Order: sequence, then structure tokens, then C-alpha cells
Amino acid sequence: MAAHVAALVAQDADLARIAERELNRCGLWLPPVEPPVALNPREREIAALAAGGMTSRAIAARLTLSVRTVDSHLARVFTKTGVHSREGLIAVLR
Repeated sequence: MAAHVAALVAQDADLARIAERELNRCGLWLPPVEPPVALNPREREIAALAAGGMTSRAIAARLTLSVRTVDSHLARVFTKTGVHSREGLIAVLR
């Protein structure tokens, strides 16, 4: 079980499959692991700035974008991650 947890933390797919087979052989079942959220580079950049406490207006000024564009990127990030607040982004971006 420890190997499976370590593999999930490290996101090592091969080790996770091996650990899952070992657990299945022992009669244990684990639910499938969801793949990491795929944010594009701009979404990741804006999410990191928002998680750091910057407002949409400050992010827009820094990246020379409109506030509406920043808010659109954040809306997509929230949808993709299932997070509903800027504070919640901190855990997702780790």
C-alpha cells in the first residue's frame, strides 16, 4: 500500500500499476486514479498568479491582457480543476 501511495504522489504510472496489481493480488481494490488536470501554459500562469493573491486587474496589467480575458482563463481553470476559489488553486497547482 505504501508503494502505491508513493507512486501516486510521484505520479509514476508504471509503479502505480505494479502496486495496484500487488494490492489486487492481496484481494484489495482501489478506485482508479484520475489523471492530473491538463492546464495549458497560459491557464497555469494565470492560475499561479491568482493563487498568489493577485487580482484579475493586476494579472491583466502584468500580462498585458484584458480583465475579461483573465477572468475567462480563470473560469476555464475552475471548470477543469473543479475548484471554486482562488485559494483552492493552491492545492491544485502543487
